[in-house]
Amino acid sequence: MEKELCVQLVPLFQPFDYTQQVEFERLVHQAHFKRGTTLVTPATAGQLVIVKAGRVKVTRLTAAGDERLQAVLTTGDYIGEDWLFGESNPDLRLEAASDVQVCLLAASDLRRLLLASPQLSYLFLRYTIVHNTRLQHQNALLSLSRVEDRLLTYFADLAAQSETHTVTLPFALKDLAAYLGTTPETVSRKITQLEASGQLQQLGRGKYRLLTS
Repeated sequence: MEKELCVQLVPLFQPFDYTQQVEFERLVHQAHFKRGTTLVTPATAGQLVIVKAGRVKVTRLTAAGDERLQAVLTTGDYIGEDWLFGESNPDLRLEAASDVQVCLLAASDLRRLLLASPQLSYLFLRYTIVHNTRLQHQNALLSLSRVEDRLLTYFADLAAQSETHTVTLPFALKDLAAYLGTTPETVSRKITQLEASGQLQQLGRGKYRLLTS
């Protein structure tokens, strides 16, 4: 029976056969962190962080000195591709949102793999572009002046991804507020207003139906 590998969780490594994946796995160091532990600060970047189990919050320090949620990583997600090519990390912080198990791949090892495998280099570039597109989309959300517009756009995006009008939030309301650049109180109030106006229906904890197209 084949042993389950951390790299098998990541789309970047899934196209390769098991023998190749084992070679990739030999370069990976696994680590466990308790909830609330800081995994990465601007001073400790420089490796690819792959989430094997649990949830990791990615926050960015704004120019005003506030922390803004950028993403919540779950099983198979990874971050750190920019750092592997000499880019500094002036403002990103990774925190364990639950007890978490991660796989760490050093910059030098990944660069060596990319040089040895054109296919891996292509896939790495492809997924880097996807990650950057997600960041651009968040910035577009934050450019909307009204919080209710940010909420509706965010729910519409979730609905499009799941191809249904019923969506489940990937994180708590307080994290959604941080992602949208506002407060939990404002998000809660705006959701209530959207329900009252017939644009949104709450189905349960973290579950909603979008009533507008």
